Amino acid sequence: MSQVLKVVPFTSIPDATFWHELTRKTLNIYKLDDTPTPLWVEKHFSILHDFILIATPLTRFLKLWEQSCGGHCLIIVDLKILKKVISQPFLTLFVTRYGQIFLLKMFLRILPLFCFPALILSEDSIVYQHIMPITEYLPAPNLKTLIDSFSALHYKQRTFFVIDLITGTAHPLHGWQDLVREEKLVVGYCDPCGNPHAPGWPIRNVVATILCHCSPYVQTVDIVCYREEWKSGVCMVEHGIVVCGLKVFSLVDINRPLKIVGWERNVKNKLAWRVLDLSSTLDPKKIAETACFINLSLMKWRLLPSLDIDKLFAVKCLIIGAGTLGCNVSRCLLAWGITHVTFVDNGKVSLSNPTRQTLFDFKDSMQGGKCKAYAAAEALKRIYPNCQSRGYEITVPMPGHAIAIDEVDSTLKDFKLLEELVIEHDAIFLLTDSRESRWLPTVLCQAHDKICMNAALGFDSFVVMRHGNYDTPIKKRLSCYFCSDVVAPVNSFESRTLDQQCTVTRPGLSFIASALTVELFVSFIQYPESNEVEETPLGIVPHQIRGFLSLYNLLISRGEAFSNCVACSEKVLQAFRDNKEELLLKCCNDALYLEEITELAYTKENIDQFFLDSDLDDNKED
Repeated sequence: MSQVLKVVPFTSIPDATFWHELTRKTLNIYKLDDTPTPLWVEKHFSILHDFILIATPLTRFLKLWEQSCGGHCLIIVDLKILKKVISQPFLTLFVTRYGQIFLLKMFLRILPLFCFPALILSEDSIVYQHIMPITEYLPAPNLKTLIDSFSALHYKQRTFFVIDLITGTAHPLHGWQDLVREEKLVVGYCDPCGNPHAPGWPIRNVVATILCHCSPYVQTVDIVCYREEWKSGVCMVEHGIVVCGLKVFSLVDINRPLKIVGWERNVKNKLAWRVLDLSSTLDPKKIAETACFINLSLMKWRLLPSLDIDKLFAVKCLIIGAGTLGCNVSRCLLAWGITHVTFVDNGKVSLSNPTRQTLFDFKDSMQGGKCKAYAAAEALKRIYPNCQSRGYEITVPMPGHAIAIDEVDSTLKDFKLLEELVIEHDAIFLLTDSRESRWLPTVLCQAHDKICMNAALGFDSFVVMRHGNYDTPIKKRLSCYFCSDVVAPVNSFESRTLDQQCTVTRPGLSFIASALTVELFVSFIQYPESNEVEETPLGIVPHQIRGFLSLYNLLISRGEAFSNCVACSEKVLQAFRDNKEELLLKCCNDALYLEEITELAYTKENIDQFFLDSDLDDNKED
């Protein structure tokens, strides 16, 4: 059934740097000169929007962007002239002389009007049969040939091209006559639109070109709307569509005056300039907000369309331990666009810290040293001023670390503040330098159903893991940091000699472990239902990663939750719900209390008795 072709109009999104450069040249070079100035713009394919056009600074060149297109910029000196400029006769005259896209701008005022000129055609000239996906129109081998041959074309030949339907090869437009098959021609054009049911605005000029030059030789035309996107470095065209069965008629009077349309309308769908508030672009902090995360935007545009950048910007992370791991993890989080980072630590920056802990410098270690949590938060703000970073000097209560009577109130105060911070944040990173200091945060994450990421270092080995989902049954839930232990955490500081008071590890190990921790976290929040088997656009999402620097080897493993775990088992959680403060004080003053409530003590006695009985049986046989 024949139907009239409908197209999706352009949408322009000018880049702030473009306006700065245009204003500078207007004041210093163009001045009152109203001669049209050459302009290049970038086209970006988007499956989420109809079309995005980003105007680039006038200092750039076309060859830097394969999907660029040329036009002109016209600077209007008098507002009264604007009405004349946007009239149909002027538009026709301008396009006839200069062609392509152009922009209007008032002198010293940002009153932009974009025009994407296209010929007005009668409805009889744009009648087609149907629209189908490109993957159904071309078989897979021909589609691959099309991708390869399109890439081989000169960048100036990629706007319009012709396709050999037999092989799928793209050819320059000037050779169209050799590819007419039974009065049918297949034409392709680079379509920036992402609408699966309609082509983009440039197809109007494609149709006009066909009507002007091909009508004596061609009866029908199939138009391939070629839409490229990149996934993991591979070019994909699956979003492309094909307008099939376009009837080709001669223009009624090729010598008659042309009628051209193309002015972009404002948000009210009226032909008027759009008001742009550029005051924020004068603030260096606002400029940095765009510049710092351009890498994420490029990643989404070209390689990872499914990346949810807004989710990264919204997530709140709590880092417990602002040492070597904490500093590196926070820097990596910042690079991913995660700007809400809170630090918890009770240590001071010492003279030995700045060489290993990347957020501190020599000044932080002077006069007894700054609090690590405060210094780390201040450092992140110096790196990126818009970062919402805070620091809290909190002593995390630990099992086996006895609490004196006069310290109970301060301990419970720290505990309540720590619990409030865990509730406030979406993800908790456990990066402390002892096993027992991770127990209470693990219990809090379990009790309040928070994402918990763990990283720990040895001399030349490390472990990175994410804790399990807490709503799932115990048999399927992933293990926590303590699930593999059959003993409760105790005071590990008592037996440490002087040279063991500091974590001794190979310097590069913390960077590796920190990077893997953040990459695992980002993969998990982007694809929470994935695992170590199912591959996502960011790769697999494992439970545990163990690294051995001496072998330059990584081991991926998975562990299920232990029903008698001293941190995440239901017995501990029930005791926490019944009286959290009592549980905390008992565990701190008697580490073996955890073994009693989880029945680990009973299990250990049975194991000891089993080995004792085995030894007695061996002696009897002897």
